[in-house]
Amino acid sequence: MTKVLNLLIVFIMIMVMGCAYAFANEEESQTTAVPVYQQANANPVYHQPSVGLKIVDALFVRIPMIGASSASTSVFIAISPVVYLMGIGEPMARAMVEAPWRFTVARPLGDFTGRTTDGKPIYIRTAW
Repeated sequence: MTKVLNLLIVFIMIMVMGCAYAFANEEESQTTAVPVYQQANANPVYHQPSVGLKIVDALFVRIPMIGASSASTSVFIAISPVVYLMGIGEPMARAMVEAPWRFTVARPLGDFTGRTTDGKPIYIRTAW
């Protein structure tokens, strides 16, 4: 049981570091929903994912992400007194709680472009 718990903690840490690295160089303006125009002054055309991509997202991405987001939130709750005393509580909360849950539930099914249904980016970069 201890080995499983250790592997879970290592997995969560790798996931958090990977998310932090992926979002570190993005600007807020790049992650907002921007329509793609075919021609000048034409109607916007939004990217529509295929049915297969939606099925893969629903079965193989969102279901494991619910567990990973829950685990990440639990770890953050456990370490929150320390990180708030260090002064990095809000950025850590955004990286460990908000970003995984927004990736899990706030984006359209099958869409991995960073666009969400409420128009906000998945991760909002804050100064450490």
